[in-house]
Amino acid sequence: MNKQMNKQIRFIGLGIACMTFLCSCSHNEETEKSNRPVELAVNTSIALTRAIETGTTFANGQSIAVYVNSITTNATTNNYALYTYASSGSKWSASGSDKIYLSAEPATIYAHYPAYSGMSTPLKVNDLATSGVTASSTVNVATFEGTSASADDNNKITLTGSSNTADINAAPGETDYMYATKSSSTEQPQASNGKSTGSNSSLTKSVDLQMNHALSMVSFRIYKDENYHNTGKLTKIELKNAGSNTPLSKANAGHNTTMKISDGTIAIPSDNQEGAVYTRYLYNDSNAGYTIQKAPGNSDPENSPAFSILVFPIASIPANTIKVTFTIDGTPYEISIPSSGSAQWEAGNNNIYKVTMNSIGLEIGTVTIKEWIKQPTVDGGNLVNTTNI
Repeated sequence: MNKQMNKQIRFIGLGIACMTFLCSCSHNEETEKSNRPVELAVNTSIALTRAIETGTTFANGQSIAVYVNSITTNATTNNYALYTYASSGSKWSASGSDKIYLSAEPATIYAHYPAYSGMSTPLKVNDLATSGVTASSTVNVATFEGTSASADDNNKITLTGSSNTADINAAPGETDYMYATKSSSTEQPQASNGKSTGSNSSLTKSVDLQMNHALSMVSFRIYKDENYHNTGKLTKIELKNAGSNTPLSKANAGHNTTMKISDGTIAIPSDNQEGAVYTRYLYNDSNAGYTIQKAPGNSDPENSPAFSILVFPIASIPANTIKVTFTIDGTPYEISIPSSGSAQWEAGNNNIYKVTMNSIGLEIGTVTIKEWIKQPTVDGGNLVNTTNI
């Protein structure tokens, strides 16, 4: 082989090596670009009206806990942050030192409200740093009973003006536990840095979350008819089990009642059920008591506010197993929650009972089971007052 041919072979080999190096550099650069981290952006809506604040958006300064899970990037680190809402720009931003960054890996998003247990302690899933978050992850939840001894700032239902007919009037001590899904389904949303390929190529860093209610709501509209001649001042509502029945439950101290952050399932340990007593005091502005209105006619709109209490969902309520006591003009009147067959208090539903005070008796008739949006209320029954016969 002559020198000229050797020179050509060396030149061709060098060219191939350069091309290989350049291709390798280009591939590495593209891989680096596709995995370049970007911060997760969150948008939310509320599937139904909240317990304390009406509307479909959060109040300024409210926070949600957000979790992310992917194979490597968001497995046991880089998987949790608190996002706080600023109403001025209608924007959610990560607050605190924790941030969530996404790669090209599709990441599944979970979230819950509230973000805190109490005033400042984050309400996190267990073992987040060691095992990450999954569809089975849970957080601890509780319902607010209130004290039966006296009114305080947490167990008062306070109206502003006598004409308040909002469907939801609840005590400040209530906690409206919520979990996130896609806005159009029950699935978990996904996100990435925008560099995913194939079926995940449409994923971006921005994710829309629909917050769904995990608890059930029980509401009472109280009226008086033309035969009731006293003032009709309602000062207290008490909801509890009747006798030894236990459909209405709470978590005993030292035990955990949990909510699954993927679908809101509430789990109360079988050895951890104890009868709950929910007590609410009624106030109109700063004055104790609410003067109940006259019952509307058949074609008249509802003119009484609904007084609401959040409870754990109940799959089956046999008749006469839960009772409610209304203290009106200083006298307690007790009735049982009616049930034709077996009633349910399902998560996300507002179960409205309409009760009328008269000189014959107190009973509840038909019941409206509705989601936390405005719908007509169905007549519920009569409340006995034998002193006015």
